[in-house]
Amino acid sequence: MVKASAASKSTTSGNALEDYKLHARNFLDCLKSRNQPNSDLESGHQIATACHLSNISLRTGRKISWDATREEIIGDTAASEMLSRPYRSRWDRELSAVRSA
Repeated sequence: MVKASAASKSTTSGNALEDYKLHARNFLDCLKSRNQPNSDLESGHQIATACHLSNISLRTGRKISWDATREEIIGDTAASEMLSRPYRSRWDRELSAVRSA
């Protein structure tokens, strides 16, 4: 669990612009100090994954099972196909090269 800094405990909660400024400032400060940011990449990935899975469940109208280790939906091909989408041709070539490396 990442501890919140004193700056993030200010009374600006709920003000999106101020929250963004605090988030950006924390990130930039951590680039300089090499400290762990309040919102690290792993926690951001986990939150985004939960949101994507919720949307997939809503769109399919079904409960889905998630294998977090393999990052796969279990036993639902249609839902699994919703984990990615086709990219425009240029980016598809670029991403294909990265995936095969």
